[in-house]
Amino acid sequence: MIVTTQKPLDEIMDRISLYTDILVVGCDGCTQPPRGLKETETLSQLLELAGKQRNKSFNFKTITTAKQCDYYLVTSELKPQLNGVK
Repeated sequence: MIVTTQKPLDEIMDRISLYTDILVVGCDGCTQPPRGLKETETLSQLLELAGKQRNKSFNFKTITTAKQCDYYLVTSELKPQLNGVK
């Protein structure tokens, strides 16, 4: 089991503030607490609200991968999501 801790919202906002298109990727694997699709959608909503407070607009896309700890699996699952990304 992999135990995860979410970064503070302000820290995440600082890291994404230069971008508009954001891919939020959750994990359907063994992480605790769960970080699946429901959690990625919740995080996206929180970030959207925080962005509005900073007069910043984002385009979020939320997905999950079976296991974020498997490099090859993540690569194959994310590749189609990144078409057109530079």
